[in-house]
Amino acid sequence: MKRYHKIILLWLSVVASLAVSMFILPHKDSPGASQINTVVQVLIFVIAAFIVVEEPITKNKYIFANFACLFGVSFLFHIYNFIGPGTVFFTESAFARLYFQQYVSLGFYFFVLALAIVYLSVDALFRDFKTVQKYLIAVAIVGGFFGY
Repeated sequence: MKRYHKIILLWLSVVASLAVSMFILPHKDSPGASQINTVVQVLIFVIAAFIVVEEPITKNKYIFANFACLFGVSFLFHIYNFIGPGTVFFTESAFARLYFQQYVSLGFYFFVLALAIVYLSVDALFRDFKTVQKYLIAVAIVGGFFGY
């Protein structure tokens, strides 16, 4: 089986499982654009994960792993539909959806996005540094801005 067949098959199976969860479990309605966004981000996640697995250069694997983590957050966006009263998770808390959106959608997602971009920049600037040093620099920069 060719690589793109594997990617499409895995992506379609993940999308099908997301769709089945929307049909079976109680959830809040979400706009169609949000669902399309999640489906596209899952596709990019699957592609980035395949690149991580098949990349021959070890230093480049970390770059794609960062982006795989970034687009893997799309699964958390899907879980957002199942949070709050009348759903599956945190049914007793009226503010659970607000907290989840604030800390996951606006906090964690942008932290991982910034980390992926800053690590890519640090990797391009300091090719001779070890991976741990690059991550320490990237986390210090991103954490400094988020901590501020």
